[in-house]
Amino acid sequence: MNGIDHYKRAEKLLADAHEPGITQPVTGEVLSYKHGHDERAHMIRSAHVHALLANTAALADTPRFQEDLYAGNGEEPPVREARKRRAADKSRDAAEDYL
Repeated sequence: MNGIDHYKRAEKLLADAHEPGITQPVTGEVLSYKHGHDERAHMIRSAHVHALLANTAALADTPRFQEDLYAGNGEEPPVREARKRRAADKSRDAAEDYL
């Protein structure tokens, strides 16, 4: 599964866990759920795991996304030293602004 698949699975599990079984016709209040308490708790825990895996996959894919972004703009990705220098310059500027 990739990150998108994990995200979709998490959404599906949460929707299924909160699917009402019986609702009161007049008010629409949920009287019982389709699944039992233990099964719903398991589905919610599973949804949480899938959401974390989706987040992890997105973070792992960040470098490729950044490379594609620079390539789409017709630019070269900055080299590591240039990024460090830019970060140091920003930090120094922020410190000077603060003082």
